[in-house]
Amino acid sequence: MFEKILRFFIHNSRLNYLLFVLVFITGVILYMKTPKEIFPSFELDMISVNGHYNGASIDMLNHMAVKEIESGLKNIDGIEKMSTIISAGKFTIVLELEKRVNKYNIAEKVQAVVSLMKAYLPSDMDEPTVNVLDIKRNLMRIAISSHTRSHGELIVAGDRLKEQINHLKNIAEVELFGNSELYYDIRLHNDKIQVLGLDENAVISALLGLSYIFPIGTIDDQAQGTLLYLYL
Repeated sequence: MFEKILRFFIHNSRLNYLLFVLVFITGVILYMKTPKEIFPSFELDMISVNGHYNGASIDMLNHMAVKEIESGLKNIDGIEKMSTIISAGKFTIVLELEKRVNKYNIAEKVQAVVSLMKAYLPSDMDEPTVNVLDIKRNLMRIAISSHTRSHGELIVAGDRLKEQINHLKNIAEVELFGNSELYYDIRLHNDKIQVLGLDENAVISALLGLSYIFPIGTIDDQAQGTLLYLYL
C-alpha cells in the first residue's frame, strides 16, 4: 500500500509541487491570523491584599495590621490557602481560591472584610487595597535625579510622572520609591559601639527593620563611623 502511494507521487511530480504550494500558503495565512501578544495576560484564581504604613517595622506591622486582617479573612468560604509577605513599611496577603468559585465575588467579600477591619488599624494608615491577581511584568525602572533641584521638587516631579504613566493603556501599577518627605541621618560611631560591647552589623540590621534605608557609607576619616540615610 505504501509503495503504491510513493509510486503515485513519483509519477505525478507536478502534483507534489501543487501540494507544497498549498501547504505553504495555508501556513502563512494561519500564521498571520494567529493572535500574538508580546506580554500576554493570564488569569489566576488568586486575590491579593496590599497595605502600606511608612516607618513601621516588620513586627510592628504584623501585630498592628496583618494579624487583624488575616483573622477576618479566615471566615470567608472559598479560600483554599493564605500566605503573607511582610517587609518594612508594607505587606501583601495572597489568597489562593478553591476551584470553580467566582473570584470576583470572593474579592467583594474580601474588600468588605478589609473595610470592616479598618477600624482596628492605625488611624494614619491608608486602607489596604484588594486586587484580583493576574500575571504582570515589570517593564522599566526610571530614576529621577538633579544637581540643581531640591529633594521636594524631585518628589513633585516623580508624582507628576507617576500620574502620567498611570494614564497609559495596559499599565496595571506604578510604584514610586524614595518619595518620603522626612528623612533622618543616623550616625553610628564605631568606637562607642565597641565600648558598649555591641556588634556593628547587628545594630545596622536592627535599623534596617525600621524603614527604608538607603546608601550605607563612611562619614569621614576622623569620625570613623557609618552614616545611614533613613527615610520615613
